Amino acid sequence: MTMTTQNFVTVTNSTQLSYNSQPLFLSGANQAWLNYGNDFGESSSSACPLQDFVSEISAAGGNSVRIWLFTEGDSIPSFSSSGLTSPLDPSVVSDLKDYLDHAADENVFVTISLFNGALMRNQAVKDMFSDDEKLQSFVDSALTPLVEALSSYPALLGWEVLNEPEGSVAAGEANADPCFDTTILAGSGAGWAGTGLRMEDILRFTNRIAAAVHRADGKALVTTGAWSEFSATDAVLESGRGFFNFYKDECLVAAGGEEAGVLDFYQIHTYGYDGKFSPGSPFNNEASAFELSKPVVIGEFSAAKAGGDWTTGGLYEAAVALGYAGAWDWALVGGGEDGNDDADAAYEGMRAVRDAAG
Repeated sequence: MTMTTQNFVTVTNSTQLSYNSQPLFLSGANQAWLNYGNDFGESSSSACPLQDFVSEISAAGGNSVRIWLFTEGDSIPSFSSSGLTSPLDPSVVSDLKDYLDHAADENVFVTISLFNGALMRNQAVKDMFSDDEKLQSFVDSALTPLVEALSSYPALLGWEVLNEPEGSVAAGEANADPCFDTTILAGSGAGWAGTGLRMEDILRFTNRIAAAVHRADGKALVTTGAWSEFSATDAVLESGRGFFNFYKDECLVAAGGEEAGVLDFYQIHTYGYDGKFSPGSPFNNEASAFELSKPVVIGEFSAAKAGGDWTTGGLYEAAVALGYAGAWDWALVGGGEDGNDDADAAYEGMRAVRDAAG
């Protein structure tokens, strides 16, 4: 695959990604950051190291990376005393352009994750979930100009609205509308951050951000990082455990009212516990078993916590064989410190995909 300025990643046949009319499997990893929330902009020193990681992904046969941008909004974007978003410093956009140019040279696609929903401690960011004026301020002052500025860069695969918003959801709250009823998440582990956001607010935020991205760049792909299969499918994959796809089109539109505010591909994260993956994990099911009408990427996983005889290479090869649209190991930086895979393990997985493809 050689990246060109005339081609961009698209969704074909509902459940497949393609590039230049050829099927595309996203073999890559989570960066996910070098300096949490401060990898881009004039105060950052991450530019060259980040580009080095992209080169190493390419050398290992990988073609994609997931990187985090605003995280919790502590460094960028900036907010006024009233909680409105200020325009982004031009250095943020300039750094991202340089990063995407380098990624294109290395034939590596980039997914930019906007906010970390797993932890949400910045009040200015939390306010955007319930205050339309503050959310619209972010869209107008930061998001739309950024998406427009990067729209011509072919290495930009897409935008992720939130990483694992289930961490901040109020789990176990009843609602007459099943799209907003989180009783199904009671006892699942969701809500670990203690933020207590209503599911309706999370979905409205996701809908409005997705719609804004699609308005600013009609070819842009949008996703969000579901923490597990519990919140990303209506299929019955595990006896005694109900699942619900909160991110389906009808739920997002019901929350935010924007028809264009839907996802282009799904992303499910999965980690092993007690030495094994759960019965509903992507690694225990074919992608088609989730009964989703869009491509599914296994957005986070780790061989270090998989147990059994799993290797990183085996997990990547399984993702291909089971029909997923991609696999991103956790993580190039910090994975070894938190008991997950490190960069060497991720590169092993990418090499396995490359070698299997001949």
